[in-house]
Amino acid sequence: MIVNPSTRSFFTSGYVLVWTRLAASPRYQSLRLSATDAYAAVPPVRDMIRSMVSDAAAPGADKPPPSEAIEANAPYVLAETPILVDAPRSSGTTPPSSPTTSTCPCTNCSPQAWCPP
Repeated sequence: MIVNPSTRSFFTSGYVLVWTRLAASPRYQSLRLSATDAYAAVPPVRDMIRSMVSDAAAPGADKPPPSEAIEANAPYVLAETPILVDAPRSSGTTPPSSPTTSTCPCTNCSPQAWCPP
């Protein structure tokens, strides 16, 4: 049997991120919706995500992949955005108390939400 490094890691890690469980998290859903809305409505966010997709899809290429390929792969970046923004709550765990909890400048958070500084 041929086992690549990803498969080996999957079987030996003892921890597997189950996307269906993650997607059931209210915080994940909220952040994912915010990221999707921002992608649709905020040009700098859209440009940043398209650039990330382009770099991942065609690293070192002289020209970016076709626009259709970028659009087709943007959901992968959008799916990971909640983890980058708030991994503890997106995964259903509670982060340690943070000094930014009470002074969060983010207008989308509840007072109990944790936001990065």
